[in-house]
Amino acid sequence: HNATAMDVMHTWGKRCDKLVFASNVTDSDIGAIKVDIPTEDWAHLWQKQRETMRHIWQVYGKEYDWFLKADLDTYVIMENLKAYL
Repeated sequence: HNATAMDVMHTWGKRCDKLVFASNVTDSDIGAIKVDIPTEDWAHLWQKQRETMRHIWQVYGKEYDWFLKADLDTYVIMENLKAYL
């Protein structure tokens, strides 16, 4: 996950007000938080998503007005999104 996350960090991610990655391990190099779920398979994807958003809300809920969930294969033109919102 590290190489792809670095690609996001060096492209559209640097224009985010805050960028957080969710993973099965904590990785300070990319700012990844560890999300505890039973297994890393498609059957538990919802649990991973729920726990990620729970963490984001608990830690950053009062600092930001909105949150964007994106996969590593997503590209966001952040200026357009901010203008739209």
